[in-house]
Amino acid sequence: MPPTQLRGEQIADGTIDSADIDDSLEKEFTKVRVSTDDLTPNFLSTKIVAGANVTVSTTGASGSNQTLTIASTGGGGGGVPGGADKQVQFNNAGAFGGDSSFTFDNATDVLTVSGSLIVTGSVNITNNVSAKVFSSGLVSLTDATNISWDLSQGSTAQVTLGGGRTLSAPTNQIAGGTYTLIIKQDATGSRTLAFNSIYKFPGATDPIVSVTANAIDIVGFISDGTTMYGTFAQSFG
Repeated sequence: MPPTQLRGEQIADGTIDSADIDDSLEKEFTKVRVSTDDLTPNFLSTKIVAGANVTVSTTGASGSNQTLTIASTGGGGGGVPGGADKQVQFNNAGAFGGDSSFTFDNATDVLTVSGSLIVTGSVNITNNVSAKVFSSGLVSLTDATNISWDLSQGSTAQVTLGGGRTLSAPTNQIAGGTYTLIIKQDATGSRTLAFNSIYKFPGATDPIVSVTANAIDIVGFISDGTTMYGTFAQSFG
């Protein structure tokens, strides 16, 4: 496409007063050519300063046809999408990239991820979610006199008791969240576990864990955001 031509009346006191520059999305750069009043060496390059992701260069140090080129060097402007239609774009070694496992259909508003999706922060979903298998992983709690449980690390945890222990109040409860704790005796057995008052059980009675060596008990909880309401099952394995 030919460069934009500026008329002499569009320039006043060495300043471009007005110009019509084609900014169609598919062009990677725009050229501005001054046809008159361009008699000072490097006239244009001293009047226009490049910003972020933009380079400014001139050809013709002086004369009536000095040309100024303003080119995009990145930052999301211009360029050709990578991959095929509907593939979500990402930075692939400094170029646009796409992959068949990560697509978005604008007609149906459906985002499809066919590989693994790892989320380290919170996700708020206002509609239903369906999945063949869902797992937050199995978190191993550190055995200690007072056992800490950070629920943000996963909804299912396990701990092997090495002595008389207390399960401390959990952190990062979410109202409506469901959590499971697998409680194991070590090879010695006869270990006890007391529960912080945050944990509530049927009949207002805390369960007594199995004491046989290597015994496994499972306790499930549902949270209202403040209290963990639990049910208890014993002697697995």
